[in-house]
Amino acid sequence: MLANYLKTGTKILGLAQLINSGKPGFAGCYRVVPVGTVMAIEFFDAGKRSDQNGMKNIGILPYRPSEIAELSLVHHQEVISGEFTGCIMSLYRKQSVLTAAHVDTNPETSKRMAYENQKNNNIISPIAECDTTGMLSIPKTVILCIATKEEVKSYVVEKGTHSSHKKVPVPGMPGQFQTGQVGETIYTVK
Repeated sequence: MLANYLKTGTKILGLAQLINSGKPGFAGCYRVVPVGTVMAIEFFDAGKRSDQNGMKNIGILPYRPSEIAELSLVHHQEVISGEFTGCIMSLYRKQSVLTAAHVDTNPETSKRMAYENQKNNNIISPIAECDTTGMLSIPKTVILCIATKEEVKSYVVEKGTHSSHKKVPVPGMPGQFQTGQVGETIYTVK
């Protein structure tokens, strides 16, 4: 389980691009790699990765403005979502299907009332939730949440940047790649 690897100081690579993509929930994967004395976790879109060796599967649930973004846990042991700064990560049964949800609570696009109405009208049967409202007190941090089949765990992470050399598409040459320096968001578990 991913939670076993999320200790203070753990670096998380590739996840920001996935959870900020705005796509509906999808299958992802990750691998754990030691980098010196620090543990790093690299995330990938499973549908775009041909080599699955050594990978662990996970559901990726991006934030979607004006929505209660959902992903079934039928094909996933756990689902990760973020960046939380006040939204709700919920785990519930909906028509007997175990479902993870990222509930938008942005004041301009909030689905908090719709979510509460679903709970009050027995449309969903809540199992666990994490309301991240007011949880952040450290600058440059966000919250990541993981839903398993029994619970929702939250992790405060510092958001920074990282540069590395990766294969990138060659502009104007479809299917061609070259090695280039790429900047990406990196999270560090606090």
